[in-house]
Amino acid sequence: MRGLIVFGASRGVGLEVARQARAQGRKVRALLRDGGDAAALDAIGVDVVRGDALDAAAVAAAFDGLDAQTDVVTTLGSFGPGVPVDYLGNRNVIDATEAAGLERLVLVTSLGCSETWPHLSERSRKGFGGAVREKTLAEAWLRTSGLDQTIIRPGGLRDGEALGGARLIENEEAHGFVRRADVAAVVLACLADPATIGRAFSVVDPACPM
Repeated sequence: MRGLIVFGASRGVGLEVARQARAQGRKVRALLRDGGDAAALDAIGVDVVRGDALDAAAVAAAFDGLDAQTDVVTTLGSFGPGVPVDYLGNRNVIDATEAAGLERLVLVTSLGCSETWPHLSERSRKGFGGAVREKTLAEAWLRTSGLDQTIIRPGGLRDGEALGGARLIENEEAHGFVRRADVAAVVLACLADPATIGRAFSVVDPACPM
């Protein structure tokens, strides 16, 4: 079974990806900042390495010793002001993946990125448009890489058990919410499906409450 390295696994979708991958029996490694709480990752048997995603050398070191048949998932991002991890952190992961000779990467961004920007409401643009633009730069960097890549753009994220009704929407306008656990399941399904390579999907669940 292919191994997995996850960036952004301390919480949210990244933690759900790590949890579900471990339940599948995968070996999982995760990069965690110094001082970050590793308890949830330790509890599920994730190999935690310390480092900052904005430190290119630390990101590169996180790949040391990984088998060539290792998949990469990055959910890095922050909607806070002045935090460049949405682009620069993801760029470091993309560059390090190529340098390590790995091939498969799934990038989790958000609705509103790239060609879906016109579908983002004015309120959302004012609230977190800066982060969406940074994530759009990360998408562009990934698309111009040599990696077997897939982009996942979830709608509004919610906690709770997976509902199982997440829809993958391509080249159409999408709005709505989705549970983090369902996004994680989509990410792992895409990693296993070569037909998703080179494609970008919006992900929402019509049954997910606000």
